[in-house]
Amino acid sequence: MGSFTVSTTISLARRAKTLFESSEPAEKRVILNLLLQNPTLNGKKLEFTLKKPWDVVLEFATTPNWLRR
Repeated sequence: MGSFTVSTTISLARRAKTLFESSEPAEKRVILNLLLQNPTLNGKKLEFTLKKPWDVVLEFATTPNWLRR
């Protein structure tokens, strides 16, 4: 994976759902490979770890007061 700037990462994160939903299956595979590390199926449940920097983006998005850390 190439390096991403902070603004590119945030832009992609904001548009991820739309990009994924409008993509063809091969493009969806590329998106998932960009985002996911070690995806596995446990029954019908997908388990995964997010790759960097996406793990940090998710942490900030779900932490209300991340600037005060």
